[in-house]
Amino acid sequence: MDKVEFATSEWYEALLQEVRSALRGHPSPESINFTLLERYTDEPEAMKLPNGLGQGFLLSIVNGKAELRPGAKSEETADVVIAIEWNTARELASLPHGDVFDARMEHFLKTGLVILEHGDLGQGPLKFEQVHDGICARTL
Repeated sequence: MDKVEFATSEWYEALLQEVRSALRGHPSPESINFTLLERYTDEPEAMKLPNGLGQGFLLSIVNGKAELRPGAKSEETADVVIAIEWNTARELASLPHGDVFDARMEHFLKTGLVILEHGDLGQGPLKFEQVHDGICARTL
């Protein structure tokens, strides 16, 4: 499995593959309708997207079919909306779930580097720890 740089088109494609893999393991994927907006703030100029969207992604699962659009609009909403400072997002993308990840996430939530703007990812229809750990293993 090739490793790819965080927040590149290849990375977003790898993330979609991980979501689709998690859906295949779900007992009734066709029942899943869910959206996740992850917005990265303070991204470096070189990583800004050409289409006017900020870095991040919108994941849409409709009747068990997942699609992912790279980029995030500040006014967009979803079932779960998370804003993450760029360097924090990069760090989290390199940490598999476990004690270190949990401690860092707690710190980032307390300091405002990660803001859960809407919803609760833990109440989502998929095991996002599996998706996270899968993309973590594929991120440079």
